[in-house]
Order: sequence, then C-alpha cells, then structure tokens
Amino acid sequence: MLCVAIWIYDQYYTYAIVVLVLQLLAVSLRLYQVHTNRKKISEMARYSKEINILTADGVDEEIDCATLAPGDVFEVPSYSGAIIPADAILLSGSVIVNEADLTGESIPTIKTKITKRKIYYDYDSHSQHTLYCGTKIIQTRSDDQDNPLPVHALVIRTGL
Repeated sequence: MLCVAIWIYDQYYTYAIVVLVLQLLAVSLRLYQVHTNRKKISEMARYSKEINILTADGVDEEIDCATLAPGDVFEVPSYSGAIIPADAILLSGSVIVNEADLTGESIPTIKTKITKRKIYYDYDSHSQHTLYCGTKIIQTRSDDQDNPLPVHALVIRTGL
C-alpha cells in the first residue's frame, strides 16, 4: 500500500491502480482458497456414520461418529474404503491405510498396535501406531488369524 501511495504521489496513477487491482485480486483468490480448504477439512472431521464403541463394561454399543470423544475405544471398520472418524491409537491388530489425502504419499501405510512396553505415548514419535482422522482404510488384520477379533483403537483427538 505504501508503494501505491508513493506512485500516486509521483503521478503514476495508471501503474498504481493496476498494481492495486492485481494485489486485491491475489489476496481475494488466496482467501477463497483458504476458505475452501478449511471447509473440506471440517467436512472430513464431521464424518457422520455409525460406529461400534466398547463401553466401560465391555459391551459393544453403536453410536454416531460425531459423538466420539477422547478416551472412547471403537471398533475399526473392516471394510475397504471406510474413513477413520478421529485420531486414534491402534490397540489391537494392524491396519493398512491410505494417507494420500493428508500427506500426499501414494503408498499405503501399515499401522501396528502399540505395545505394552511403551511407557508413554507421543503423538509425533509414535505415528506408526496412530490412525489419523480422514484417512481411508484399505485392510484390517486381527492379531489372531485363527480366531479373528475386531481391531480396536483408542480415540485421542476429534475434529470437533
């Protein structure tokens, strides 16, 4: 804006107006892009489907994904193409996920359960055990292939 003011003061009116219009156009386009990106991210976070959670007494209960809260243990959907509804720590089994929407990597990522030897959980250093909200499931695998049990994860963050 200071440059535009100087050009106007030096009577470069046409140049000042052209630069001002181009700058306003660039800022407007950038704001539109940020708005659409935030809208897409919030739509991913508001993924609304039914999901099974484990209650405190060990009973499966079906709830809406929008009501998930940190501390809930849910059954990871076993069908391909399902979307993970919240950031979660994998507690059992393993999951192959497509994180291309988040990271841009085209190679699927294998997520394994967190072991009992881990004293504490760190979001950044234990990414191999973390399922991220909005990623798509390719395949789930139970710990025991002879007696397949559901794969479970603990919610650590929600998008709401």
